[in-house]
Amino acid sequence: MFTQIYKYLLNVALSCCKILSFLAFFVMMADKENKKGEKRVYNIDKFVCKVIRDYCFKGYDFEKPKAIADKFGIHYHTVEKIIHRTDGYHIPVYTLNTICFYKGIKLSQFFEEVERIYESKLDDTFKIKK
Repeated sequence: MFTQIYKYLLNVALSCCKILSFLAFFVMMADKENKKGEKRVYNIDKFVCKVIRDYCFKGYDFEKPKAIADKFGIHYHTVEKIIHRTDGYHIPVYTLNTICFYKGIKLSQFFEEVERIYESKLDDTFKIKK
């Protein structure tokens, strides 16, 4: 009896998961269509890039992104994004960790610096860029 109930509940749960996955996909696609061409630019990305520029890349020639990239073990296009994008760059944690490793600091120390500088401005604000 319990085996049959268990199998029935398992089938119901799997069916619910399939339906929820389908609905989530549908909502995501509808959201993309409604905001086509719009992008959220978060202030935290700008702050993180500024700290990387001013603290981690300090003393390096910004006209030579390949030299900076070689020193920090990242791709030079990433360095160009960090240096030149005025709104910041949504940097992957892996890349940030690599920069911190080559700088000789921990991620926690990096974020403490971000908090020290931008404490009152750290929230979830963003602007829509078209």
